[in-house]
Amino acid sequence: MFTGIIEETGKIQTLRKRAGGIEIEITCHDILDDLSVDNSVAVDGVCQTVIDCSSTGFSVYAAAETLSKTTVKHWKTRTVVNLERALKANARLGGHLVQGHVDSVATVTRIIRKQETCLLNIRLPQEWAILTVLHGSICVNGVSLTIARKSGLIVTVSVIPFTLNATNLHTLKKGDTVNIETDIIGKYLYQFQKESE
Repeated sequence: MFTGIIEETGKIQTLRKRAGGIEIEITCHDILDDLSVDNSVAVDGVCQTVIDCSSTGFSVYAAAETLSKTTVKHWKTRTVVNLERALKANARLGGHLVQGHVDSVATVTRIIRKQETCLLNIRLPQEWAILTVLHGSICVNGVSLTIARKSGLIVTVSVIPFTLNATNLHTLKKGDTVNIETDIIGKYLYQFQKESE
């Protein structure tokens, strides 16, 4: 479980094809102090298991299922990714409950700069758009954000300067794809309603 509060960004160092997936080496600094093999790390919102650690980074294995549902398949050497270690039981929940189970990829349709704040318009697939609500939470590339506006399949999120600069969201361009995870509470409520009909 994660919070969507990014601890640092890392860079893809190497990608190696393995049977049924890809082994990915990521360079970073801040999260290494208590990171070990078998720990969970959200990498751009994708929950991954650490398979190796070093003094300069760590490695994970992305299976075919992960590649088919996320932006991982588009990563290249030097791609910047958002990193968050799993939530500790005694930690503050600064964002919202994030599982690290990416629902889908979505497309950035517009980027609006308003002084130092940035508004991102993101087009969601229909099956996930129905699980979003105005002022509800959504996870974009692992970042917990609040939905400021919603119109059909388009949600607009407002990104404050600190979050913009501390994550890879400042690198996004119109047409880019992002990993999205809708709010787990909304999923449970929607499923309960469907089963009650």
